[in-house]
Amino acid sequence: SACAQALGISVNVTTFSGGITNNGTIMAAASATNAGGFGASSATVRVAGIEAIASTFNGSIVNTGTIAASALVSSGSSAGAVAAGIVAGGLNFNGGISNTGTITVSAQLGANVGGAAAATGVTAHLVSLSGSVVNLGNIAVVATNPTGLASANGVSLTISTMSGSVVNSGSISAVASGESAQALGIGLFQGTFNGGVTNSGTITASAMVSGPTGFARATGILFCDCGPSSGGVLNTGTILATAQAHPSASAWGMSLNSRTMLGGVNNTGTIAAMANASGSHAFAGGIGIGVESSIVRFSDGSPSGGVTNSGSILASATLTAGSAVTAVGTDAQFRTFNSGINNSGTISASASANGGTANAVGVSLAGRVFNGVLANSGTIAAT
Repeated sequence: SACAQALGISVNVTTFSGGITNNGTIMAAASATNAGGFGASSATVRVAGIEAIASTFNGSIVNTGTIAASALVSSGSSAGAVAAGIVAGGLNFNGGISNTGTITVSAQLGANVGGAAAATGVTAHLVSLSGSVVNLGNIAVVATNPTGLASANGVSLTISTMSGSVVNSGSISAVASGESAQALGIGLFQGTFNGGVTNSGTITASAMVSGPTGFARATGILFCDCGPSSGGVLNTGTILATAQAHPSASAWGMSLNSRTMLGGVNNTGTIAAMANASGSHAFAGGIGIGVESSIVRFSDGSPSGGVTNSGSILASATLTAGSAVTAVGTDAQFRTFNSGINNSGTISASASANGGTANAVGVSLAGRVFNGVLANSGTIAAT
């Protein structure tokens, strides 16, 4: 194999104390042609604006300036392009990560290269993170791969235990275009999260597939296979997820998959999930808020439960030609749900199929035990 690498700031130590601050401009770019040639079976172009790897990191990573990271493989075979704005890795991170500036990330493969393109604004793989991840600025991520998987992630955190919160008051945009494409605004994976996720800005996730095969999946906020999560999710801003593909497209405003959820989900802003598919055996699914948990026990203090909407939730799924289309405004799948759902805003689900099956549901509950109240004083529409 072969590798081309560009790192703006690279820290790889046992113990680091003091933090990293960027008030200026960091530009990291690497490219390759004929990657994987000369007997190499694979090649990777890897780029990061700031990369901090430490067993113990005492301090924070702060960007108030500009970080630009770009990885490009224009030709070759079995090659990959990986780019990130800020990377934190290792064991214990005693601090936080914040951006009040601009982070732009691009990962691109040329036609017939055959690998994967992955672009991420802020990513962390840690045992513990004591602080918060905060974006008050702009994070823009683009991944392009015409003959393979393109993956674009605004913020991606894989942490065993996180004590702080994830906060976005700025703009996060993730755009993926490829033979298959997945786009994610904010993602939390596998760990225990004691803080919450708050969005008062804009989160946009867009996945597009133009070819005849492959899938498109776009998610605004994702909890994936998480342990106990106690902080809840609050949206007062805008979350937009769009997916377009020939055979299979799915869009989720929020997808919350946790073994135990102890916080509330509160939307006073706008959440929109729109999926469009056009294949002869296609599937399109749009879900505004999806909750999947063994035990859902919210404690947000609201009288009627823990999923509260006083804003707008829109789920739309369109099938030009295919077998099935589903749109759900709020979807909860659980073993035990020890709280309720309260809507005083607008929940709208719209499903349209040309020759296939269309299913639109405003609020869907599926599980074993529901101990709560489903209260509506607003508008729920399913068309």
